[in-house]
Parts: sequence; C-alpha cells; structure tokens
Amino acid sequence: MKAATFLRSLLFVLSIAGTGACLSGLTAHAEPAPFTWTVDKQTYSVASDGLWSALIEVERTANTPAAARSSLRVDIPYSATLQTLEILEAATIKADGNRLDVSPDRVMDIAPQSSSRGPVLYSDSRTRSIVFPSVEAGDSIRYKYKLTKHEHTWPKFAWNHFWSSTAANAVSERIVEHPASMTMAVEHSDSDYRLERSGDLVRHTWSRPKAVRFEGGAVSGFDYAPRFAISSYRSYAEIGEYYARLHNDAASPTAEVLALADRVAGALADKSEQARALYSWVRENVSYVGISIGQEKIAPKKTSLTLRDRYGDCKAQAALLSALLAARGIRSEPVLVGAGPPRYSLPSVPIPAFDHVILFLPELKTYLDPTWPGSFGVLGWSLYGKPALLASADGPHIVRLPNEVAEDNVSEIHTVLHIGPSGDVRGQTRETGLGTFGGNLRSRSMDLRAGQVTRTEQYGFEGTAEWLRVVADANASKVEIESKFLLADKLDLDGPASFVPTLGPRLVSRPGSLMGGQDQRRKFPFPCHSGRQIEQIVIHLPLNIPPPRLPADRNWSTSVARYSSTYKYLDGKVEIRREFQANPETQVCRPDKRENLAELLANVRRDLRASIGINGGSAD
Repeated sequence: MKAATFLRSLLFVLSIAGTGACLSGLTAHAEPAPFTWTVDKQTYSVASDGLWSALIEVERTANTPAAARSSLRVDIPYSATLQTLEILEAATIKADGNRLDVSPDRVMDIAPQSSSRGPVLYSDSRTRSIVFPSVEAGDSIRYKYKLTKHEHTWPKFAWNHFWSSTAANAVSERIVEHPASMTMAVEHSDSDYRLERSGDLVRHTWSRPKAVRFEGGAVSGFDYAPRFAISSYRSYAEIGEYYARLHNDAASPTAEVLALADRVAGALADKSEQARALYSWVRENVSYVGISIGQEKIAPKKTSLTLRDRYGDCKAQAALLSALLAARGIRSEPVLVGAGPPRYSLPSVPIPAFDHVILFLPELKTYLDPTWPGSFGVLGWSLYGKPALLASADGPHIVRLPNEVAEDNVSEIHTVLHIGPSGDVRGQTRETGLGTFGGNLRSRSMDLRAGQVTRTEQYGFEGTAEWLRVVADANASKVEIESKFLLADKLDLDGPASFVPTLGPRLVSRPGSLMGGQDQRRKFPFPCHSGRQIEQIVIHLPLNIPPPRLPADRNWSTSVARYSSTYKYLDGKVEIRREFQANPETQVCRPDKRENLAELLANVRRDLRASIGINGGSAD
C-alpha cells in the first residue's frame, strides 16, 4: 500500500451525528467565550422505515473580532445521493437588531477537492456554504435548514452524539420524534433527558446541562463528554449480521479467485504461510481507493471487480482477501472497528459506529488489515485495544482488539559520527522498525531507493545526505533503512567546543515520542501506546582526544513508562545509548498517570538535547 493506507475508508460516513451545525470547542476561562449560542436545536423526525428529516436551527453571537471573521462563512456537509438539503433561513443580525438576509447567490455548493497527495477518494459528499454579510463583533448569525435522508445505507435509525463546546450561555437541544409503533433503545450520560408521548408520536429530548472543556490528545468525547445514543436496532448482533451478508456476498470465491489463490499459495502446505502469502499479495497488488457513494459507503465491491480494477477501499480489500483465504480452506470473518477517533468504548445501545473493516482468522487467532503496511498480523496504532464488532458466522458479537505489547513494537536508530581534525562531521545511520513501528517505517520509506539524494533541511540540519540501503520487503517483520550524510557547517576546534549529536536523515521517531503530547494538565483519559524506542550514537572524536565532560547517566520511570541513558568514553569514541519503553496495561491511561508522565517526558526532551564537550587543539 502507498501512503493512502493512513487515511481509512470512509466506510460508513454519514452517521447523522455529523449532520447539522457543529459546536466548536471554545474556552470560557479568563477570556470571554468567542461565541454565545442563543439557539442550537436539532429535531429529527423519523419515519417507521428509519428514514428521517431534520430541522436544524442555529443562532450565535460573535463576542470577538476573530469570532466575527470566522462567522462570515458556514459550511454544511451532506450526501448528494442519499440526502437533500434545503436552506430555509440565513441572515446576519446586527447588534442594533437590523437584519441582513443572505442573498441566494451567496449560498453555493462545493464539491470535495481532489489532491495529488494522499489516497484517492470517490465520494458523494458535498458542502453547502452560506456566506453571511457584514459580521462584526457583537453581531449574530442565524440560519435554519432542512436535511432529509431519502435512502438507506444501514437499514435502520441510530444516532450517537456528544457535546464538547464550552460556549457561553449555550442553549443546546437534540430531539428525536418517531411513531409510537417503533421500538427505540435510549442511553444517555450527563445529559438532561425528557420523554414525551402525544398520540402516536414519541419525542425524546436531550439537552446539555453543563459545558465540557475539550482536551486535545484525550480519548474521544464519546468516551467522556455529555452524550446520548438512540437506536432502533435490537442488538449489535443485528448490525453484524447485516454487514456479514454484504461481506459474504462480495467475498464469494470465483473461478478467477480460486486460480489466483492456487498460483500465490498453492505450493505452500502450512496454512499460516498460505495466509501470509495471500495477505502480502493483496496488500502489494491492490491500491487503496476510497469509495463513499450511495450504498457503496458500506457495501464492498465484489471480488471480481476488485481483481479487475486492482483497487479498492478497506471493505473491498478485506472481501478479496477473505475470498482468497476461503479458496485455500482458511476461514476469515469481517471485523468492524473505528479507526478514526480514539474511541475506546461503545454505548450499550447498538450503534453502527464503525469506519473500518479488517479480518479475523479464527484458526490462526490473527487479525489482518490489508490496507496497513505492517507485516502479517500487525495492526496500526489506532486499532489496538478498541472495541470492535466481529461479524462471526457463530454469531456476531462485540470483542476488544488485543492490546499492544512493548516487545513487539521496537524502533532502533544507530548513528556513527566521525569528527575530522578540521571539524567536518560525517555520519552514517541505520534505522530499524519492528511491529507497528515497522509498518510506520515501511510506509515512510516506500518512495525511497538506494542512491537517492534527499534534502536535509526537512530533517533538521544543513548538509548533504543520501540513502544507502532500503530493506522494506512486504514479508519482512523488520524494516531496515541506511543513510549517510555530511554536515554543511564544521565544528570550531580551535578551543573547547560543544556539540549536540545529529542523527542524520532519520525516519523513525526519537525516544519518548511514543507517549508524546501528554504534558498538559488532564481531566479525562488519554490514549497510551506500548513499545520500545532505542537510540545509539557513536562519536569518533578528532585526534582521539577525551571529552572534557559527558552528561550524567539517567534513569527515570513512572507506572507506565521508563527512560534510561548512558554516556561513556572509550578508545577515542563517545558511546551514547538511550531507551524509552512504555508498557501500559491497556491503550487508555487514567488522568492520574499524567503528572509523573509529563515530568518524565520533560526530562527525556532535555536529555535528548544534551551536548557533548569536545577538546580542540592537540593531545599535548
């Protein structure tokens, strides 16, 4: 797979939680909130067949000039094939009460913009933009629109929503109306809830009782924010059974599939080796192209089409691999999981809250993701430890994907530096990645080749560099890259000098980045990852002169991570070894782990910047 593998299929895009006006994450502490919401109301009228129409009403006041500028345009997403969108009202309300209506020519549709970088995506997603006139601080914008879903992807109604805004005086309501004959399961947390019945109509109303400050780097708001879920599904098994039918219909082994499976894996006797060969074939021969149009938002392409086109998204590639495995008598089952937001819980109310498909091989007890550049049985960081829906033939049910194991995810960088008598600095670096680190390194190195010269500025130094060796075979569990480089600036060796060792054009992350970004004061849980990051640097000093000083050895630890470093001089060389290891029990850490972790990471960053003293002149 190319770099496209990092953007997952928009498999089940158009969950209705994404419709309507989104509330921005705003702060309300020492500074005034940028906005005051006076109207934030969404009403969904659900028919007995699960289709719906929604009336969305928003009015907000811009309290600052920056908020006023951001209010000049509002974008409303919708699906061109599954929904219709009608703007009912749009106007700027000036602070003095004067109303400036938006003219029809200032309401326009915008198709998704294609990019030469990243994955190819075919989508029916559209954006209707409203451009408001003359918005200044103290003014309000008001708009109302009707969004109607006229065709199903998933066959029933379900909605999962959370509030994350801390806007001032927010009045926020979410309403679902449906016939009394429909059975709806409801769940809510930290939301005010009201149930009303009037004749044949049932109305559910949720309102946010308090603001919640959004925390960057935390788990999804679906795990901690005020939230609710409502669904007409009986169980998650019903959702799994529905998708299993779509998957099995697409994954039926054809004569072409049987012939291909025999050609790729027929000479192998061991089922594990056959599965590895078929997995590698799909990953290396089928390009990632996202399909998110109409029913293809959730229905996989048939294997015959994927083989013909040699492209497909996650659900298409999973169906093709499943068919190839079945041709060799290897059972596989589709697994629905959320690869996007860091969501580590699901409501008890059954919601199809999934955007990615992988496979589970029961006989081999292995999960496979053919859209990920990792080796056989290795998943991406965003999947481990998450709840998933296993669409098993024995009965679909919720499972939790395995947690990461530190010893399975290892990155190493080994750099040898030579400082010449005139102060010139040359180096050679070898990088290796194992497990999920290996998948990262393989993806980053896919466009590299031996002898290729690279720009060094992007790696934080001035000079020249080229790649010497790139070993990123799809079947290899370990990925290896080698490079050499020359710094543009020489060291001044006329007297004592200080030198922070460079690592050259490295692709792997430095120790500590595995748990990076967790330095702020936290109230909510945050994702934790497991692995080892090792960094070794050997510095050949000029004229074999011992350094006047070396940094002190370090050893710090917390309940979830530890770091150590050693510095020593021997026979004209300074040898540095640093290692960071994170080994949390699960992929979610509690806030009480944050304080010590923040201190550890700060110490690690300081140690990575440690300089090496160098004596200039002569040994005399």
